[in-house]
Amino acid sequence: MTKFATAASINGDTETATRACLNQLSGTIEPSNVDFVWIGISPAHQYEEALRLLQSATGDATIIGASSAGEFTEDGVVSGGMSVAAVASDSMAFSAGLGTGYGSDPQAAVGSAVGSLDTDIQEAYPYAVGLNFHDGLVGNGDEVTMRGYQAIPTDFVGGSAGDDRRLEETAVFVGDQVSTDGVALGVIGSEQPFQQAVGHGHKRISDGMTVTDSDGGTVRTLDGEPAYERWADAVRDVVEEEYEFSLSGIDPGDPEWVQLLTRFEFGIETGDQEYKIRWPGITPDRSGPLSFATVIPEGTDLFVMDAQPADEREAQRRVGDSLDGDLAGVLSFACICQSNILGDEFGGAVQAFGDQVDAPLAGMEVYGEVGLSSGDMRGYHNASLSVLGFPSG
Repeated sequence: MTKFATAASINGDTETATRACLNQLSGTIEPSNVDFVWIGISPAHQYEEALRLLQSATGDATIIGASSAGEFTEDGVVSGGMSVAAVASDSMAFSAGLGTGYGSDPQAAVGSAVGSLDTDIQEAYPYAVGLNFHDGLVGNGDEVTMRGYQAIPTDFVGGSAGDDRRLEETAVFVGDQVSTDGVALGVIGSEQPFQQAVGHGHKRISDGMTVTDSDGGTVRTLDGEPAYERWADAVRDVVEEEYEFSLSGIDPGDPEWVQLLTRFEFGIETGDQEYKIRWPGITPDRSGPLSFATVIPEGTDLFVMDAQPADEREAQRRVGDSLDGDLAGVLSFACICQSNILGDEFGGAVQAFGDQVDAPLAGMEVYGEVGLSSGDMRGYHNASLSVLGFPSG
């Protein structure tokens, strides 16, 4: 049997919040019997204190997690708090490892994390899944996702750590260790198969534009023209029809600036008319370049996309429909872009998803989503929902 319990607290005191979560978990699993803990923690809390309390209560349990930009369970969304999932199972095995120095050497950081893992789990169990959490401000999400897969060739779920949209510092955790420049990798073996799904609500609204000048996440030109102007040309008519302002009338310091760059993101075609989304929301002004949260190489073909709240709700429904069968519980990682697009509807969407999958649910808002499977090698996503379903057997 596998038991999956969730908990969340919005209490501003770290010790009080952690003990409240442990008390909630104990209604399903006695903490001393827990084998695995996932945790998402707002930077408003003291990470080390929360992890120390969790480790003390759960003994030898494997603990992995990251700082968050919002936390939730099947009961709804909290902000500035923490969310926790705990698993007790006699048909699973768990291991996690931490690598540091991710910003300067992603390969070495992944190698260090893998070196701390019990990778024999993959050989000992018929099914396995990997977890990948990493510094959310480095911008190498594609690279760290693929390096993790190359080291541990299995399906992966996870995300880029957040920090309540401050964009100052993010953290990842393994056990009671915390790194603000790290990669946390986990591997879970199981006698029964996991279920994994990822999806987004964006739809293509433009022809392709080729990146002709870029440096890291800065795209200077598309088809030889200033990148911002090409994006603005693609969205101008929709903006002037649906909003009470024009593109020339908003200031980069206004909330509408990021709102538009979040609604009208870019897509990279991955085959079968599927796209992985890339967010230009850190673009500082109209000077010409677009600034993305991930590396965009020259030669990449980009398409302007559009997503509205109804599109995001439909995307979540599709992800939920793809989880088939009796589940012990679900880990869920939602992009802050989804939250921004849904606005006040995000909490209701989380609860609706929990009702749809009919299982305990815990997760957090992140700065990028890991969702890689043998049938979908896109790997690293923006503006998406990535979920992992735990088998009940």
